[in-house]
Amino acid sequence: MRSYKLFLVSMLLIVFACKSDKQSSVNFEADLFHKCSKALDKAVINDFFSPPVAIRIYTYSNIAAYEVLATNDTALIPLAGQVHELNRLRPADDDVNIELACMWAYTAVGKSLVYSEYFLDTLRTELISEAMNAGLTDEQVKRSTAYGDECSKQILEWISEDNYKQMRSWDIWTPSDSAGAWIPTPPDYFDAMEPHWPKLRTLVIDSASQFRPEPPTKFSLKPGSAFFEENMEVYNSMMSNDSDRVIQARYWDDAPFQPKVQGHTMAGEKKLTPPGHWLNISRGACITTGKNFKESVEALTMISIAMFDGVISCWDAKYFYNYIRPVTVLQIIKDPLWIPILYTPNFPEYTSGHSVFSGSGSTIAEHYFPEYKNFKDSSEVQFGLPVRSFETFADAADEAAMSRLYGGIHFMPSIKNGVEQGRQVGRFILANIKTQP
Repeated sequence: MRSYKLFLVSMLLIVFACKSDKQSSVNFEADLFHKCSKALDKAVINDFFSPPVAIRIYTYSNIAAYEVLATNDTALIPLAGQVHELNRLRPADDDVNIELACMWAYTAVGKSLVYSEYFLDTLRTELISEAMNAGLTDEQVKRSTAYGDECSKQILEWISEDNYKQMRSWDIWTPSDSAGAWIPTPPDYFDAMEPHWPKLRTLVIDSASQFRPEPPTKFSLKPGSAFFEENMEVYNSMMSNDSDRVIQARYWDDAPFQPKVQGHTMAGEKKLTPPGHWLNISRGACITTGKNFKESVEALTMISIAMFDGVISCWDAKYFYNYIRPVTVLQIIKDPLWIPILYTPNFPEYTSGHSVFSGSGSTIAEHYFPEYKNFKDSSEVQFGLPVRSFETFADAADEAAMSRLYGGIHFMPSIKNGVEQGRQVGRFILANIKTQP
C-alpha cells in the first residue's frame, strides 16, 4: 500500500511538472516586450494624445501585461487588491505561454485605447510569428492568445469605470475674470485641456488632492513684488540667448502636437509626450542593465503608475489654483508682442506637468535601476535632436523641469514644487505597492 501511495505521489509530481513545463516551455527575450512598448509609442504619437491621456494609455496597457504575469508567477505579487478596484485575474490553464499571453493582453488593451490600431496589429502578427518560430504549437498559441484576450476584457471592464468616458461629456472650463487667473493663451487661445482630470479614479494615492502643494506666489503687477520678479526671471532667462538653455527647452519640449502656421496653412509636429519620454528613458535602462522580460514589465508598470497618479495630482493643483501663464503677464508688463520659445500649453500654470511627470517617474526609475548612472538618452533622436547625457535620473528630472523656465512657459515655484510633488507621489507608490514577496 505504501509503495502504491509513493507511486501516486510520484505520478502527480510528474503531471504538475509537465504542466509547469507546458506553461514555460518558451521564454521570450525582453526585447519582444519592448517592441510592444515601441508599437504603442508609435500609435500614441500618431494620434497626438494629450499627456494625461497618453499616460492613461501607457499605464493601463502595462498593468494588463503585469497582471497576467503576476497571476501566474509566484515571484510577483498581483496589483489586484493594491490598486483601487482592481480584481484578480483567473490563473491560466495548461498549454498557455504566459509571456505571449502577457504581450497579447498588453496589445489588446492598447488597441482599445488608441485610434491607430494598425501599429499594434502589425506587432501582433510579429508576435505570432515569433511564437511559432520559438517552437510553440498552434494549440499553445491559440490558448495563449485566448487567455490574453480574456484577461484584457476583464482589465478593460475595470478601465471603463475610471470616469474617463463620463468626462468627455462634461462642461468645458469657463475662464475666471479674477486677477491672476488663467486665461487662454496665444497664439491659438485654445480652451482649457482636461479640466476634469482630477475626477479620474486614482490608482494608488488616496485622492487627487493628497499631495496638493502650497499656493503659488500671490499675483501682483507691482514692480518689485515677488510675482513681478518671477515674471522677470522668465523674461531674462529667455533674453539671455543662452544656447544650451534653448537646447534644453527644445529637447524636453515633448509637445504631442504643436501647430505650425505659415500663411493660411496650419500643420502640426507630432512628438513624444512627457510620460512617453520617461518611458523611453526607462526602456533604455532596462536594455542597458539587462533586465529580463519579467523585470522589464515590472519596472515599466510601476513607473507608469507613478506618472498616472502624478498627473492627477498635478491637474488637481492646476485647476484648484487656476494660475496665470507667463506669456499673459509679460505681454502686459514688458512687450505686447513677447512670445516664449516654447508653445504655451492650454491649461493653468501651477504646477508644472513636466516637473511632476519627471519627479514621479524618476523616483521609481531610481528604485529599479540604482546602478544606472552616466547614461545617454536618445529618445529625441527620431525628432532630429541630439543625444543628451545625464549623471542620474534625478539630474534628468531636474533638467526636464528647468527646461520649462528656459522655454518661457513656467515660473520657478511651479517647477520646484512640481518636482517635489511628483517625488512625493513616487515615494507613496513605492511605500504602498508591493510587487515581490
